[in-house]
Amino acid sequence: MPDDAVLSEILKAAAVDHDLGKDHDKWQHAMGNTRSWRLAEGLDDSVRIAKPVTETPARVGGYRHEWGTVMKVKEKPLSFLEQLPEADRGFYRDLYLHLIAAHHGYFRPSMPDRGFDSPPTPAKQNPLRWECIERAARLQKQLGYWRLAYLESLLKVADVAASRDAQSDPVDATENNDET
Repeated sequence: MPDDAVLSEILKAAAVDHDLGKDHDKWQHAMGNTRSWRLAEGLDDSVRIAKPVTETPARVGGYRHEWGTVMKVKEKPLSFLEQLPEADRGFYRDLYLHLIAAHHGYFRPSMPDRGFDSPPTPAKQNPLRWECIERAARLQKQLGYWRLAYLESLLKVADVAASRDAQSDPVDATENNDET
């Protein structure tokens, strides 16, 4: 089990990064970020939203923002990991990526291929899906089912609390963040 300082950093990084996959045209359009909405709101085309701005969001064609996020952050350097022994870094990176993938419950421990942006070849699974399944299995073996589920729930509860405290403005406060 990670110590409190490392766990805190992992949870913070996962919380900050978990919605980066929402910066995808399919997701943005489905949630109401259309040219007509931006014009009506007096916003320019660079605006990205984190929450739906329409009462009934459209279908996203199978795209799941959790997968989009994992694809974006898969190789992201996590500076706090550099201070740890090299032998421990893989475990902590696994935990970070798993918390993001599992955040909204669509990956525990697998997800249908329709959740990816593009379909896999008929005879193969999406390689990212296999990586996530293997990662979940490793973490379950290392932490146990209940401990891993507890860590997942910590991120979910923090996200609910942050959403409740956030302003009602639908425009994401991180719209100009270079990481998105």
